[in-house]
Amino acid sequence: MDKVLKHRNKRIVLECQYFPPIITFGLFQAQKVVFEACETYQKRSFRNKCLIASEKGVQRLTVPLSKGKHESQPITDVSISYDEPWQARHFNTIKSAYGSSAYYNEYIGAVRSLLFKQERFLFLYNLHIIRGICKLLDFESYSCVSKEYLPGSHYDLDLRNVMTPRSYELDLPQYPQVFGDRYSFKRNLSILDLLFCMGPSAKSFVSSLT
Repeated sequence: MDKVLKHRNKRIVLECQYFPPIITFGLFQAQKVVFEACETYQKRSFRNKCLIASEKGVQRLTVPLSKGKHESQPITDVSISYDEPWQARHFNTIKSAYGSSAYYNEYIGAVRSLLFKQERFLFLYNLHIIRGICKLLDFESYSCVSKEYLPGSHYDLDLRNVMTPRSYELDLPQYPQVFGDRYSFKRNLSILDLLFCMGPSAKSFVSSLT
């Protein structure tokens, strides 16, 4: 995965993620990213999970899915469950984690609007969030959505399922984190961490990664 940081102008395929890790946005600046829309859903992935830094350490936020056999379901058919107020819970967790961060007040309104989008399907919900974050970072992403499932040999780099909530850390540069006085630096968390901690400087940070 580290080799991604050393090359530019590659055609990369990647799953569509929920408030993606920082490196995903770094790829947008230099690579042609294709979000895989023709796969089947995979559990234990960033498709419906993200990681943030909290007072308890790294914390996972999970988007609940409607009941069904998701593993064999096309990703674009996977629907979100709204039986429980998970969006409010995620918002409160984000508020608790980043309420004292340098740029919380500047960005929390926009993040809240993205989070509380009432979208039926997970794939479209993630795309909505990614495009919204790109606007907050003030850059145009070089990304598109796949129209058919192609083998990894079709791309310069196949990053589908390479990063997971259990294997996500990369040797990224450090920046001040909210709980940096309690814990060692947490690498490659959700873009939310970088946005709330670095504010406008987040754009130059992700641009420098590739």
